[in-house]
Amino acid sequence: MRNKMKIVLIILGVWLGAGLYGNNQVEASITNTNNVYHITTGADLVSLIGATNIAGYWSITNPAPSSLSISVDKDITIPDINLGVNSNIKNLDIDFNNHMYYVKNRISSSFIMSNLQPSLNVTLHNIKSSSEYTSATNGDATVPDPTNETGKTSGYLLSYYSLFRGDWSIVPSNFSGSLTYDNVSINYPNLSDAGAQMFSAYYVPLRFTGQNNFNIKGTSTQEFAEISDLTVVNGKTAMTWGSGGGNDGMFSVAYTGRNTSNISVNTGATWEVNNNAKKNILYYGRGITTNTVNITNNGTMNWNNLGYSNSETPAANSVWGGVILPTTTNINLGNNAVTNFISNISVLNPQSMGKLTLTAQNGSQTILKTNNTSTNVNQRVINGNGASGSKINLNAVKLFSMQGQTIPPVQANNLILDLGTTSPLTIKGFQNNELNSLFVAELGSIAGDWKTNDQMNPKISGNSYLSNLQNATRVDIQPGEINNTNQVKPSNWVYQLADSIFPNDKSKVWLPRNGATDNQQVFSVFDSRAQQHNFTLQASVSGDPEHQYGFKKNGSADVINLGSGAQNIIQGADFNAGTNGDPNSAGKLTYTTDAEHGLLVQSSKSDKAGVFNGTVTYTLVDGGIE
Repeated sequence: MRNKMKIVLIILGVWLGAGLYGNNQVEASITNTNNVYHITTGADLVSLIGATNIAGYWSITNPAPSSLSISVDKDITIPDINLGVNSNIKNLDIDFNNHMYYVKNRISSSFIMSNLQPSLNVTLHNIKSSSEYTSATNGDATVPDPTNETGKTSGYLLSYYSLFRGDWSIVPSNFSGSLTYDNVSINYPNLSDAGAQMFSAYYVPLRFTGQNNFNIKGTSTQEFAEISDLTVVNGKTAMTWGSGGGNDGMFSVAYTGRNTSNISVNTGATWEVNNNAKKNILYYGRGITTNTVNITNNGTMNWNNLGYSNSETPAANSVWGGVILPTTTNINLGNNAVTNFISNISVLNPQSMGKLTLTAQNGSQTILKTNNTSTNVNQRVINGNGASGSKINLNAVKLFSMQGQTIPPVQANNLILDLGTTSPLTIKGFQNNELNSLFVAELGSIAGDWKTNDQMNPKISGNSYLSNLQNATRVDIQPGEINNTNQVKPSNWVYQLADSIFPNDKSKVWLPRNGATDNQQVFSVFDSRAQQHNFTLQASVSGDPEHQYGFKKNGSADVINLGSGAQNIIQGADFNAGTNGDPNSAGKLTYTTDAEHGLLVQSSKSDKAGVFNGTVTYTLVDGGIE
C-alpha cells in the first residue's frame, strides 16, 4: 500500500509540471555544456528562468544557480506568460547567437525583473531580427511554436512589453541591478503595429554595450521606451522611432522610485537617437514624478529631432516636455565629448527643464542647431525663460555652437551664459554662415544674464561695456585664437625729382609716404588667447626690382631692409592692446605709424620717371602663448 501511494505522488508531480508549462518533456531539449544551458524553444527559457525550484528544470535538490548562462540555438517564441525570474538567480546571461525572439501574446509574453530582486542583472547578447520581416508593416507573424522547435504558430514580432521588463505597478525604493543589451540588432523599419514598444524598463537601469541598432520607424502608436536610467557603456547604439508618435514622447522618463533619472554616454561610446515623431524626445510625468534629470555625455551623443517639417511652428518644446516637468535638469558634456542636438524646431526650452545647468567641459564640441526656416521666434535654438539660476557654463570648450536658419538662436531670459573658464574664448557671429562679428571673451569678461532680443544683446558683467552681437543667426564660442586681420591699404609715393627731399648728390633716401589716403598705416591682429601676446609680424617684397623697400618702427631711426625673404618688423609687445572685457576692443591689437614710419621706399634723383609697382606680403608668426 505504501508503494502504491509513492507511485501516485510521482505521477501527480509530473502532471502538475505539464499543467504549468504545457509539455511534460520540456526539459528534454535543454542541454548543459560546460555550465552553459542550450535551449531551442521559448518554453525551455521559461523552464530555466521563470519557474521556481520545485517546478520546471530546477528542483529542491538541484536549485537554480546564482549565475546562469544560456545559449539560444534557434529562433524562439515566448509563451503566453508573465513570470518573474527565479529568485535564486542574481546574474543571468543569455546569448541568442544571432537568433530572434518572438511573442505569443502582445501583452503577456515577458519576464519581470521584480522589485523583490533589486540586485538582479540580466545581459542579452547577439539578438538579431530576421531580414524576412524588414518590410513588415504589421506585427502579426508566423513564428516558432513556443514548445515545439519544429512547429509553427501565430504570434507577433514585438509586444507592448520588452522581453525583460520592470513591474509597471511597483516602484522600488532602490534597484541596483541592470538590463544590458550587447550587440543587438532589431530592425523593423516599416512596423506600424500598435502594440510594439522596444523597451519597458521602468525602474530597471538600461545598459548598452557593443554595436546595437533598434529601429521601429513605422507608425507604431506606443512610446519607443519607458525608462528611468540609461547608459551607453561602449560601442555604438542607434535608436530610431517612427512617425506614429505614441502617447508620450520617444522616451517616457518616470518610475525611478528615487525621483532621479540618470542618462549617460561613456568615454569612447556613441549614442544616436532619431526621433521621427511629432513628440518630445524626453517626456516626463508618467507614474512617479522625476524631480532631477542628469544627462552626462563623455563620448558622442547625436540626437536628431526630425518629426516636424522644418517649416512648422508648433509651440511645443522639441526635446523636453511632459505633464509634470522636472525641477532640475543637469547636462554635463565631459572633456572632449562630441554632442549634436539637431531639431526641425527648437532645441532647448529651459521652461521645460526646471532649473537648467548645462556645463560643457574642456575640449568638448557641441552643436545646438534648428533647421526651422520660419521666422517664428518660438523656434529658436534656445527658446523660453529659464528658471531662476539656470545657466550654461563653458570651460575651455573646443566649440559651442548655436545655429539657427533665419532668426537669432537665443531667447533665454534669466539664462546665465558663464564664460568664466580656465582659458580665454572667442565669440563669432555669423549671418547666412558668413562671419559678421568677432569678439573676445577673455577670462571672466562675459558672465552674466544673457538677456537677449533679436539683436543678440548680451549683458557683460564685471565692467561697464555693453555691445550687440549683431543680428547673428549662428554663434560659435571657441578657444582663444590668433588671426592676422591686417588690411593695409596700398601705399603711394608721388614725388617730382625737383622736390627738395632728394639730395643734390643723387644719394638714395627713404621716402615717407605722401599719398592722399595712406599717410597713416594701421596694422591689426586679433589675439584672444591671453593678456600677453607673443607673436611676430613679418614682411617680404616682390615685383619691383628697381627699388629697395624697408620698414621703420615707431621711435626708431633704423630701417629694416625688405626683400624676397620674410623679415621681422613688429613684435606682439609693440602693439596696442584693447581693453579686456570690452567686446568691441578686447583681443584686438593695433600698431599705427605716421607717414615717416612703417613701409618706406628708397629713391634718388637718378631714378627715371615712371610708375613702379611692388607687392608687400605681411605674415603673422605665432610665437606661442606666454
